[in-house]
Amino acid sequence: MQNKFVFVLVLATLGLLLNACSYLKFPGVYRIAVQQGNIIDQKKVDQLKVGMNKRQVQFVMGSPLLTDAFS
Repeated sequence: MQNKFVFVLVLATLGLLLNACSYLKFPGVYRIAVQQGNIIDQKKVDQLKVGMNKRQVQFVMGSPLLTDAFS
């Protein structure tokens, strides 16, 4: 029984350590900075007004890159 507990504890510790490695930035490893979503500038935000409907907001801000297939 105690062997199983130690085994589970070791596996959990290894899992946490391996997960922590993904957050580290190793020198010499190149990572691409990917811009995600629509680019919003202050000019577009200034055009938004309270009470605008969905189509008006979409006209000002642009259509979303992804649409939800379930709604």
